[in-house]
Amino acid sequence: MIWGIIGAMDQEIDMLRQSAVISHQETRYGCTFYRGRIEGQEVVLVCCGVGKVNAAICAMTLIHSFGVERILHVGIAGSLSPKVDCLDLVIASDAVYHDIEPGVLIDYFPHCDRFPCDPGLIKLAETVCRPLTEAQGHRTVVGHLVSGDRFISDPDKKQRLAHRFEAICVEMEGAAVAHVCYVHQVPFLILRIISDSVREGAWMEYQTFKPLACQQSSAIVRAFLQAF
Repeated sequence: MIWGIIGAMDQEIDMLRQSAVISHQETRYGCTFYRGRIEGQEVVLVCCGVGKVNAAICAMTLIHSFGVERILHVGIAGSLSPKVDCLDLVIASDAVYHDIEPGVLIDYFPHCDRFPCDPGLIKLAETVCRPLTEAQGHRTVVGHLVSGDRFISDPDKKQRLAHRFEAICVEMEGAAVAHVCYVHQVPFLILRIISDSVREGAWMEYQTFKPLACQQSSAIVRAFLQAF
């Protein structure tokens, strides 16, 4: 089995790449794909860049060019809930776009606007990750994730997203990866470490917690792959 692992930023992938045994690398569509092993699992790592289109391009490439059978989308996200704070882990139950007209993806292909993560992978991630986060004084939470092509820092906008989608975190790529996996019937999982809370000053929190969140994300991914 080959895992495709996607992160949006270099920091989200670099620590995983450093822990991997890389056997091959190649550049496609401007992105470098690293094939190798992490914790005994065969993987293809890629930094897709920020935004939905970049994420979709890399997810498609992983499936069509590298034959991956599972996709793990990792990185950081902003909290939409006072119950989810910086450095907590969100395991996405599903992913939805917040910047598309409501109902469009129901009326037209793929006739789905909430793309569900694989239940078995969610269950395994809960079992493996909850003890790790609790040992560090943080939480593991399963919930809805929303994606759109903008960084959301305003508390009022976060509150509106939380109310509209019943979501607990927001980022910029997950729904696109989920969309691609859904139409290809490829099981996937999204793991996000919280880098900024619902409080004022989200941008400053993001700058402070991003390196720590990326480090924690890498450790959790390695633990998850080891347990698979």
